[in-house]
Amino acid sequence: DIVPNEPNLIIDSRIRPTDIDVVHLDMPARVVLTAYPSRHLPQIHGLLTSVSADRLTDEKTGEPYFLAKVKVDAADLGQLHDIRLSPGMPAEVMILTGEHTLLDYMLAPVEASLTRTFREN
Repeated sequence: DIVPNEPNLIIDSRIRPTDIDVVHLDMPARVVLTAYPSRHLPQIHGLLTSVSADRLTDEKTGEPYFLAKVKVDAADLGQLHDIRLSPGMPAEVMILTGEHTLLDYMLAPVEASLTRTFREN
């Protein structure tokens, strides 16, 4: 959700507990304003400025999450000529944790299995 914070725009986002180990402050992020058709909007960049120290729980769904705050690049906001932003507007945030190939994703379970197989207890 978009949170008013003059002069910067801050977006509140949720991080799944299973993803928290790869998320760190000052990581770059991409933001999509889901209230508008994405083909008409330029890409908006942001920076992860804070992550809650404790895990929180959604009161309605019971789903756990960590609260993340992403500061949006002011230059990118200047490109949103005819777009009106409002507090509470939905946004999708993708925190860029690194690049992986399709092969990396396919081999990850095999590598984890082999690591566990050849250990002595």
